[in-house]
Amino acid sequence: YGISSSSFATSDVIKNLEYINLDNCFYIGSKIFTNAHYISEIILKDCQIVSDQAFGSGSSLTKVDLRNAYHIGSSAFCNNPKLSDVNVESVMILGQDAFKNCGMSVLSLPNAVWINNGITECKNLRDIYLNSSIKTTFSSDCFNGCNSNLLIHVPSSQYSRYCIEDGYNYISVYDENI
Repeated sequence: YGISSSSFATSDVIKNLEYINLDNCFYIGSKIFTNAHYISEIILKDCQIVSDQAFGSGSSLTKVDLRNAYHIGSSAFCNNPKLSDVNVESVMILGQDAFKNCGMSVLSLPNAVWINNGITECKNLRDIYLNSSIKTTFSSDCFNGCNSNLLIHVPSSQYSRYCIEDGYNYISVYDENI
């Protein structure tokens, strides 16, 4: 099951919608809840794909639970400055500007393999955690406009791989056996 693109784009149904919790919804189409300014929480535990601009420009969004999503499209959550609680533990691919100008301070991406400028202009973002077994590839200006003290935490066994191949100097190490 899924919700197709622009399903509610011109609908009065979403004008005062504050909370979304959809079980058995595997796909969210593009621009479906763009500019839904009252939505504060989205729980889509079964969703696997969130399309481009699905939840962009929401002024009240604070929490997103997409624990089984493997793909988040371009600008899917762009311009949600209050978005601070993000669960995307299964995501493998982040589209361009997926989380541009969002408010989270910590982001865990244990399964990410490609981040295409997906995390830009996140001024509060201090820490990103990556997994030990997957080499995440970043685009050249992936973290453009983010907090200047941003740390990307990688397992000690992957440290040299990231520093040499990607040239990032803001890599932190953690012991993956803890």
